[in-house]
Amino acid sequence: MKLAKDISLDASTIWGKISKKIQIKEDYKVILIVHNQFKMRVYVNKILNCNKYELHHAIDATTAISYAKSIRPDLIITGSNMQGNKDAIEICRQVRLDENLLDTKIIVISSLKNVEERIDALLAGANDYVINPFSPLILTSKIARLLDYEYEYEYA
Repeated sequence: MKLAKDISLDASTIWGKISKKIQIKEDYKVILIVHNQFKMRVYVNKILNCNKYELHHAIDATTAISYAKSIRPDLIITGSNMQGNKDAIEICRQVRLDENLLDTKIIVISSLKNVEERIDALLAGANDYVINPFSPLILTSKIARLLDYEYEYEYA
């Protein structure tokens, strides 16, 4: 394995290597990216922009929940502690209470390595948790698993 070589690649190159091996079952998936920091929304967007995704953005829990009810995303990727409140926990709870969104998958991204926070997110309904900073390979492989893509990746 030559992991160090892959880490130095930019996100679009990494996703390009992975996407060659992915068998997408539908034409596209709808993903809602929720984060109060513009840079993080752009970064996640750049990672995912290389495949057949319909990407949407929200900056807080209230907007995200409202938007999710109208677009019914396949996946929500959200930051955890946006602007000092538990936005990700609230998003998870509200999505899990809505019958139309029960199949929506949720990934929480956080720079906090606090175990209790991860447990809270998972108990509130998150499907997975990513600690920031993260490798684009980690995020894309978790997305592929959650969205039921068949994929394999071999390190160059």
